[in-house]
Order: sequence, then C-alpha cells, then structure tokens
Amino acid sequence: MSNIEIEIRVKINNSNNRLAAWLKNNGVFVSEEEQKDIYFESTENSFLYTDKEGKKQADKWLRVRSSKKENSVCYKLVHRDKSGNFIYADEYETQVDNPEVMVNMFKCLNYEKLCSVVKKRTLWKYSNYYICIDHVLELGDFVEIEIIDSLKSMDIEKEKREMIDFIKYISNSEVDKIEGGYPWLLMQKK
Repeated sequence: MSNIEIEIRVKINNSNNRLAAWLKNNGVFVSEEEQKDIYFESTENSFLYTDKEGKKQADKWLRVRSSKKENSVCYKLVHRDKSGNFIYADEYETQVDNPEVMVNMFKCLNYEKLCSVVKKRTLWKYSNYYICIDHVLELGDFVEIEIIDSLKSMDIEKEKREMIDFIKYISNSEVDKIEGGYPWLLMQKK
C-alpha cells in the first residue's frame, strides 16, 4: 500500500444536491460518521511558518482522530512545488484503541494542541476515487476527492486536473479549489 496521498478539496454550496444524487446512483456508499480531529505541533520545533504571502502554513501535520467507527493517529509530510503550492503528502496512519492516551502521550512529548476539526463525513467510492462530502464545523461544506491507488510515478498534476473536471461534471457547477486542509483553513480564520 502506498503512503502517498493525492487529493483535492473544493468548497461547495450545501444546496448542491446534484452531487449527492449522482453518488447515490453511480457510487458505492462506504460510511457516514462524525469525526473529531485534534492537530498537534511540537513546542520545541514548530511545524508552523509564514509563507511568502503572509499566511500561516505547515508542511507537517500530526493528528489524532476519534470516531465511532475507528480511531487513528496520522502524520502527514507535505510536498510543495517551487511556488509553494501543495503537490501531494506522505501519509502515515494507523488505528489506535484509545485516542485519549495518544493525546496525553503527545502532550508528554512536548506537543501542544494546534486546533480541533469536527466534521460529519459521508464517504463514497467511485472508480479509483474516494469521495468525501464533509460538513465541517466553523467552515461549511466541502468535497474531498482522493485517489485510492496513488503511485509516485503518476502525473500528479494531470490527476488533480482530472479530479477537478470530474467534480465539475458531477456537480454541474464551477468549483472553488482549496489549497490547504481543514486545520489550515481554521488557522487562516484566526
């Protein structure tokens, strides 16, 4: 299994029922659940920096996720192009029995809470994509599309363009691509 994560995230209008209807007719429903993610950063070597546009940024993300279905811990290392745009991330994720123990362990290792993301996620599978419809507290509604079997040898920019075209087609509307993840969006609000 690859640890390469290739995905796009777009902001959607929650009244766009065409997407949900299309997925019901063409996709395979996987799950629906509420997830609570707690993001951490090192107190000794901060993950945060300010980019050339003056925005808070991070290329390392450490997360503990809690849900009724499963709990996990995840580390992501972001890869960017020369202009600072997200290309893909190395993702290392594993299930944990007790997320509270992981939270306390990170605190003992001098990591502090950066932010929390609470979302209701509906997950679908279609072709080589996982498609998530997310309602994120404080941020609104989004769609994430992730390639299921990503390889370093694939043309990542071409794959991302195809994902954008795909979401435009099934939602029958223009899309507002988001360059960062939900914790990044929350940081920009502060």
